Amino acid sequence: MASDIATVILVIGGGLTAFIGAIWWLGRTLNRRWARAVEQVAEALGLAVEPVSGLNGGVAAQGQIGRTTLRVERIGDAQGSGTFSRIIGSGSIPPDLELAPETVTAAVGKLLRGRDIEVGDAVFDRRMVVRGEEAVVRALLDDATRAAILEAPRVGFRVAAGKVTVEQPGSVNDPEKLLRLARVGLRVAQALATPELDARLEQAALASDDADAALAAFHARMKRGADARFAERACASPHAAVRLAAARRRGIEAVSVLRGVAEDAAAPAAVRAEALAVLMDRARAEGVEVGQALLASPEMESWRPLVLDQLAEAGARPAASALSGLIPSASPATRASIAAHLAAADGDVQAPLLRLLDDPDAAVALAAARALGERGTPAAVPALRGRATGGELGRACEAAVEKIQSKIMEMAGGLSVGSATSGALGLTAPEGD
Repeated sequence: MASDIATVILVIGGGLTAFIGAIWWLGRTLNRRWARAVEQVAEALGLAVEPVSGLNGGVAAQGQIGRTTLRVERIGDAQGSGTFSRIIGSGSIPPDLELAPETVTAAVGKLLRGRDIEVGDAVFDRRMVVRGEEAVVRALLDDATRAAILEAPRVGFRVAAGKVTVEQPGSVNDPEKLLRLARVGLRVAQALATPELDARLEQAALASDDADAALAAFHARMKRGADARFAERACASPHAAVRLAAARRRGIEAVSVLRGVAEDAAAPAAVRAEALAVLMDRARAEGVEVGQALLASPEMESWRPLVLDQLAEAGARPAASALSGLIPSASPATRASIAAHLAAADGDVQAPLLRLLDDPDAAVALAAARALGERGTPAAVPALRGRATGGELGRACEAAVEKIQSKIMEMAGGLSVGSATSGALGLTAPEGD
């Protein structure tokens, strides 16, 4: 019995030894075949062969081909599900660019992450998924680059983190197939690592007919380290938004550009208002002058509250007559802003404030009541009492009356108010004993 058990153990042990030996022999054979394939690819492309340790040991190849670094290697899957042959091409590829052939996985990605960027080429847009900074994508994917990418067979390549990666399951030991894969990675990497990208972005920023596209290209070029000369040239752009962005970069020497943008009647009102804000910060006197002119510009109607705030922050006191002239054509928001700023305006403010106190818009009337509390005279008290009918506006009117009364009392030196003053304030004189 014991001898039978020993025989069984010997047979099992011998079988395991043979099995392990077969695995070892197969791995060594595959490693040799992989090594020969890598050596032939390295010779064809001018790469250097280097040893690699680990479970997927053997060799890899790497080298510089023009602006592109190319690596051919074999790796184990992170989840232990197998071996992959991988080609990596890198060098001067925008790091946030993502590009891959359209697949089921990519379609699911669109649902989860939103649509990709379409470049206007029906074939390319149908076959490829692209994400990244749109201005860079459009400048990068010109006709020649798109053609080079479309020529690559659908071998599962992807572009991410500044690298082109081509992967195939298993160990690609066929030298011709491995060379085809390497050339796919090299072709795509070289197409995307064009030295012309900066020049293309500058061209788009300075010559595009689309203001939004020109502005996006300007910012993309600046992020890539453009010199001061580019910003100087952009100050002459036909698009006000680009001139403003360039002037922001240049500093005090671009004050004339900022002023030009703020005064440009053809520029979007939002851009003019932003230019004024920057101008106020860099050259206050010029900013105040331009701001006062902008108040009279019909195109700036919706931005007048902001302009008024900027003037106030700069210490400018607009004339009451100028503010009053804006009221007839002003929106409710602008009328409310005018009422608030009349409290600090030069000249007769009470007449326009009394008009605004009767405004049908509650916010306008509320702003007028508060301003009358600061600048009103006893002549405004009857109108304020007439609007003191409850609610927030009523409370504001009552508070304004109290402020006017307090100012009169202070002017009288704290003495009892005379009959004329009492009548103006709407007060009742106490009866004598």
